[in-house]
Amino acid sequence: MDFSKFLVTLLLVCLLTYESYVEAASVDQDFLRTCPSHRCNKHGPEIRFPFRLSTDPPSCGAQGMQLSCSGDDTILDHHVLGSCRVTEIYYRHRVINVIPLAEPSMQCPVQKLISTNLATDVYKQPQSSQVTTLVRCSRGFTPVDQYSIVGPASCLSNNTRQFWYLASASAYMSDLPRDCMAISKGISIPFTMADSFHRTPSPEQRIVGVTVRREGGGY
Repeated sequence: MDFSKFLVTLLLVCLLTYESYVEAASVDQDFLRTCPSHRCNKHGPEIRFPFRLSTDPPSCGAQGMQLSCSGDDTILDHHVLGSCRVTEIYYRHRVINVIPLAEPSMQCPVQKLISTNLATDVYKQPQSSQVTTLVRCSRGFTPVDQYSIVGPASCLSNNTRQFWYLASASAYMSDLPRDCMAISKGISIPFTMADSFHRTPSPEQRIVGVTVRREGGGY
């Protein structure tokens, strides 16, 4: 092939590549016009593909990734936990943080976390879930280390003389009163993925907060 033919071939390849980029950019622009990102409030999590609002066309999101707005709250309807408030969406890590709403059918969300498999076809619990122990005490106390021992979750019992706590594997026995007894060990509780450089989850968020990870491909 002489040099002139080589230049012509190279020019054609460049034109084809340019046209493919233009076509891809046009498709992206059309998608963004049809499926723009949303927020339920100014500081709420961004809602974009693979998530979509319930008011968006189904093609704007992946199956089972529908969210909705209730006032300023971003809501996920989970088949086990029911309606949950979405506090964060980490698209890079394919993780969302949700907190179950206080509904009549869910007066004790801790019970759900302990006794129920939270995985669905779309979401699964992260492998880095915290292993905890359910502890029963005859009197209530305020944990010294509120990042290793969380509670009390008195809704687990109708007996007002029983107080229930979740203790992580890193908790020290000396931090528990002597009247406390381990009831169930090896309970896997999904962690709350917080922005460790800016915010730390509250004890309430740690005991009822749920982190679910999307099954399959990345966002």
